[in-house]
Amino acid sequence: MVYFWAHWCGPCRAIYPAIEELSEEYRYKLEVARIDVDDNAKTPKRYRLESIPTLIFFKSGNVAEMIVGAVSKSQIRAAIDQVVA
Repeated sequence: MVYFWAHWCGPCRAIYPAIEELSEEYRYKLEVARIDVDDNAKTPKRYRLESIPTLIFFKSGNVAEMIVGAVSKSQIRAAIDQVVA
């Protein structure tokens, strides 16, 4: 899972605790990376991101799921469960 965020983004800060908790919960099934869109502009453009926070879930190197916006921990968990199943 790649978490696209920025320091100035309130919704990004709001979902960060859930992402941290889930990364620990799924530590043997899921790798989590964070990309600050201000520090790395090429990667968000590559995936045509228009909004943050965005979570992109990869499976076998391909985009399997994408979540845009501040969503609940249960919504993130549901996406993880679909990808790691």
